[in-house]
Amino acid sequence: MDRDLSDLLGKRIIVLRGAIDDDVANVVIAKLLFLQSQGSAAPVQLHMSSPGGAVAAALAIRDTIDDLEVPVYTHGLGHVQGVAALVLAHGARRHRTMARHARVTFLPITSAGGVPAAPSELARTEAIVTQMIAADTQQSIEQVESDLRASRSFDAEQARAYGLIDNIVG
Repeated sequence: MDRDLSDLLGKRIIVLRGAIDDDVANVVIAKLLFLQSQGSAAPVQLHMSSPGGAVAAALAIRDTIDDLEVPVYTHGLGHVQGVAALVLAHGARRHRTMARHARVTFLPITSAGGVPAAPSELARTEAIVTQMIAADTQQSIEQVESDLRASRSFDAEQARAYGLIDNIVG
């Protein structure tokens, strides 16, 4: 199994599977930085199937993507939920993909950084996430805010129409 994973890394593919917590974010970030350090301008592919997780951990992955000099292509598999959708939508334009039978589901922000927070901190965190998704999808802040609070779910076609992805694979 470890050999299979190292083979994927050799092909510049990172798999993010499961809940996004500090440990998962640290591994993904380390792999992103490692691949950039290899001196290749080739893109990195980030394949995701995640129920979401801690906002701070997802933001750390997103910030790392912004800091890289190589493009990161994102690909949704299975079900991408909550803050994982924030990472999926932030892939390189024209290279954000999703499997035909995958789904994306927004979830309301219920904690800041994975820990309970005061209502003012929750509102601030929700505003940050909403602004980021709006910027990546070209949707209005009001639309994203409404969709987050309603736990809106998207199939692949709906995700493409919304601007979460650019292409459907499979």
